[in-house]
Amino acid sequence: MSRTTVSVNELALQLAIPAGTLRRYLRQHAHLLDVTKVHKSYVVAEESVGILKQIREEYARGLSSEEVEARLLGTEAQMVAAAAEPMPAPQESAGVLEALANLEQLVLQRFEQQDQLLKALAEIAPALQHQLYPENLRAERVDLRMKEWRIERKLQAEALEKWAELPKDERMVRTSLFSSEENTEKRDRFVRDYVDKHFDDEMRRAYGL
Repeated sequence: MSRTTVSVNELALQLAIPAGTLRRYLRQHAHLLDVTKVHKSYVVAEESVGILKQIREEYARGLSSEEVEARLLGTEAQMVAAAAEPMPAPQESAGVLEALANLEQLVLQRFEQQDQLLKALAEIAPALQHQLYPENLRAERVDLRMKEWRIERKLQAEALEKWAELPKDERMVRTSLFSSEENTEKRDRFVRDYVDKHFDDEMRRAYGL
C-alpha cells in the first residue's frame, strides 16, 4: 500500500510556514521525520505533518532548537512507553473502554478548542506580528529575505550576461529605417523568466537540500 506524501512547497502553504523555514526544520530534525528525496525535491510523509506542526509551535514559543529537540524526543518516548503498557485483564475491559471513550471525547474537545484558538491567532497575527514575534524568528525572516534578495540579484546578473550573448537581431528593435535600439521590454521579460526558472534550485542549493 503506497503512502501519502506532501511536497515541501505544498506543506509550506498548508502550515503557513515560509518554505525556507520549513526546509530548515527538515534539515535540523530529519531523524524524527519521514522525508524522502524525489528527483531534486523532497517530499514529507503525511504521518510527519503533525510533528512539523509541533515543531512550528515550539519555535513560536521562543524555544531554541535544542529545547525543541528535547520536547520532541520526550513526546516520542511517552508514545513508546504508552505503546509498551500491558493490555488490561478481561474483567477490566468494560471500565477501561469507558475511560478511554471519555478520554477520547476530552481530547477531541481540546483539539477543537486549540483549533479555534489557532484560527483566532491567525486572524490577529498580522496586526501583532511586529510586537509579539520572537526575536529569533524575526531575525530568521530577515536572513531569509536577504538570502532571497542575493539570489535574485545573482540570477539577474547571470540573465543579463546570457542576454548579451544573444545575436544582435534578437536583442534589438528597429526604431527607424536606419537606427535601432535594445528591446528593453523583451530583455526584462528574459531576465524575469530566467530568475523564475532557476530561483527554486538556487534556494535549495543555499539550504543544502
